[in-house]
Amino acid sequence: MKKFLLSIVGICLCAICAFSTVGCKPTDYGTTTTSTTNVIANGGSSVVYNGNLYFVNGIGTNDGQNNGGTIGSIYKVAIDAEGKIAKDATYTKVVDALVGYNKGSINIIGDFLYYTTAGTGENKNGEVLYNKTQFMRKNLTNGKTQEIYKSAQNSADEAVTFAYYKTGDNKETLNLVVYEATSKTLKSFKIGNKIEEVFSKENITSAVFSDSIDETAGADNFVFYTLSAQTNAVDTSTNRVYRIGADGSNEALISDNANLTLEGVKAGKLIVTATVGSDTEKVTNTYALPINGDFNIPSVADSDKYVICRNDYDKLMYITDADGNIAILYLDGNNLIYEKFTGNTSSSISYIIHTFSVTPTLNFIGTFIDANDNNNGYVVFTNKESSKNHVYKIRYTFVTEDKCLEERKEPEQLTTSNVKVEESSSSSDAIKLGNMQAKIVGNNDIGYYVYVFVTDEDDHVLLHRVNVYTPKELNEQNPPEEDPTEEELKITNAELIGGPEI
Repeated sequence: MKKFLLSIVGICLCAICAFSTVGCKPTDYGTTTTSTTNVIANGGSSVVYNGNLYFVNGIGTNDGQNNGGTIGSIYKVAIDAEGKIAKDATYTKVVDALVGYNKGSINIIGDFLYYTTAGTGENKNGEVLYNKTQFMRKNLTNGKTQEIYKSAQNSADEAVTFAYYKTGDNKETLNLVVYEATSKTLKSFKIGNKIEEVFSKENITSAVFSDSIDETAGADNFVFYTLSAQTNAVDTSTNRVYRIGADGSNEALISDNANLTLEGVKAGKLIVTATVGSDTEKVTNTYALPINGDFNIPSVADSDKYVICRNDYDKLMYITDADGNIAILYLDGNNLIYEKFTGNTSSSISYIIHTFSVTPTLNFIGTFIDANDNNNGYVVFTNKESSKNHVYKIRYTFVTEDKCLEERKEPEQLTTSNVKVEESSSSSDAIKLGNMQAKIVGNNDIGYYVYVFVTDEDDHVLLHRVNVYTPKELNEQNPPEEDPTEEELKITNAELIGGPEI
């Protein structure tokens, strides 16, 4: 009898173990890859992938009660070869949650849609922690959803920046790097069926990331962060600048002899600003510093060949020219100026693109290369007129200052809609609503569209898009069989994408 009972217990234990093994089997979310083939414009409120436009359907109220529904969720809709959306197009909801609120953008990498949502967890008192930021991904093939990370703070004022990096010898591993300014933490996670924390650093005073997941040159391989000067430093007004790979590799101190402000990473270079000179002749310079191998940042006072700007302008945009050099567009009073230093001040290029009749309320959106206009570069921006922010474009590439004076035109207005603009704390940021950046999406095949937020008559803040070409230009590129009417050539409202009725 005793042996029989022992056998029964053994069988039960085996059954329990077997059940536990099955129950604890990790979820297979699908293969994680770093492929961005057929992806256009990661990192904004919309992205094109495999013939579909994925977009955040406006900005909802983050109240923790109903953070889902139509407004603020992610939808997709098919676009044709020219980027157009059919009038009877079908919209499909992809993510039913409040996406990107205040701190987010969407990306498609491999088979996954990566996004952020307002927090859904509760504390011990049953209160929804909706001011936390959840980093999520959804497999677009099998529909499975996975949480990557949830931020530490639960505050509407929480400042979070992040980026995705391709890591490993063959760039086959994907990492998410998150900087939380409120808690001064910098963290990296290796993404897969199991989320692995690669590193976590504290007391971080600032951090910047590569501006493109697809760039792998020089500084684009690294995360850069700062710490305060050591307490026993000779000069405690300086700070320490470090670099580290998103996978934790190649960490190094690269500057501790100056007080540098990290601005960003672009075209394989680290962009920093620093104030140099004597007390009576101090100037603020911006530098584009190469970061290769064990390169250490030289003393900024001896780095003239890296200077790309010699002032601290309120409105500034960094752009990359055809040769990979970093140039700038900036507003100086009423003048919109293009400038590029070449390492020799006497051979630098600078010219006024346009002089506004009154001081503009200008905010940069982005740039594009116009294949229909000899591959000239155009900058797109908003400017306020009669209390409304309209979208404009103007050419910025000219061979010489004389050619600029000879060929430049007035800014071309692209829409009559009142675009929602939220000032950024950084002078070099493009306009944002919360942390979702207004962005140019497209290429020479599907055309270029500017995706912006517009408030409708019912106070819904919804995503709209603006063609970078005016109706007149579109008619000249593809002349219709019948001549268009004057009404058909007029600038009109931006095109609503999605909306409350889809």
